[in-house]
Formats: sequence, C-alpha cells, structure tokens
Amino acid sequence: DLCKPLNCKKKELCLLEDAYTAVCVSKKELHKNKEEIITKSKYFEEEAAKRKAEAEEAAAAAAAAAAAAATSGSSAAGMVSDTASMTLMAASGDSSTGSNGNDGTSSGQEHEEREDDESSSQDDDVFYDSEKEEDCKPCPVVKPTYLCGSDNWTYSSLCRLEYHNCIHTTEVKVSCMGFCPCK
Repeated sequence: DLCKPLNCKKKELCLLEDAYTAVCVSKKELHKNKEEIITKSKYFEEEAAKRKAEAEEAAAAAAAAAAAAATSGSSAAGMVSDTASMTLMAASGDSSTGSNGNDGTSSGQEHEEREDDESSSQDDDVFYDSEKEEDCKPCPVVKPTYLCGSDNWTYSSLCRLEYHNCIHTTEVKVSCMGFCPCK
C-alpha cells in the first residue's frame, strides 16, 4: 500500500524500511551492497515467532512467580501471583492482536511502550501531566532563536523555555543566547 504512490523507476524496487516508510531503491545498489531483502511472508513468520517466544517467556515467568507464591504464605506473595497472571493475560493479548491482518509491528510497539512506561523519565511528564499542560500556554510556530537555559538545555525560543517552566514547575532562566553549553 505504501509503494503505490511512489512510482519507482524500472530499475528500482519499492522496499519497506519499517511499517510506515517505503523507499525506491536501485536494484544495482542492492546487488552491489549484497543486502538481504526480507519478503512480507518471511517478515510475518519472524514476527509471529518473536511473539510466540515472548508469550512463552511470559508464561514461564508467570509459572515461576506462581510457584514462588505457592511456597510462601505471605500476602505479598499473593500479590506476586496476581501480577504474574496479569502478565500472562497481557502476553496472550499481544499474540492475538497480531493475527488480525496487521503487519505485526503494532504488538511489538505496544510491548516497547510498556517497557518505556516502567522506566519513565522526567521527559515523559510533558505527555502524561495533562492537567498542568492545560494551564500552560502553547507556543506559536516561529523561526527559532536558540537560547541556553540555566539547566544547560537548548530551547528554540523564550516561549518554549517558559512553557517548559510551566509544565515542569521549574525556574529555568536564560544563561546565554545560542546553543548550550554557553561559551
């Protein structure tokens, strides 16, 4: 579907770089670089195998956690058992989503996003603190005038620096004009 609007030349092939990007590549370049071309069917087989392996790993982890919970009689162990069964359900949900005719990348991306949520950093606050964001005035799209803040981060405008302060409730001030670090 992504290749249709490209109209590649006769000496080119339309290849998918990922689920959202298609490019025209010279057949000569492909042959010269000896790059491997993965067909759709081979890609789907590999993705299905990955999902199956992930589901088996999750099931093994859930079984181990359940066994550990059974040997320990404390209430904390019961909580481990509950989370293990939820992990198992999440893994089985991932394998079922890939079989609906999609390209198979969505379940992998959801898995990566879940991992990112667990190790969330301060940068993610922009996306999850919607209450704070609603109070802050967004910046218009203008030509950037770069500023280095007192936090040693480069901001594209004074408005962006103030917006950052508003969202994160910080007091970053302008250290110098231009990119960080200040000279």
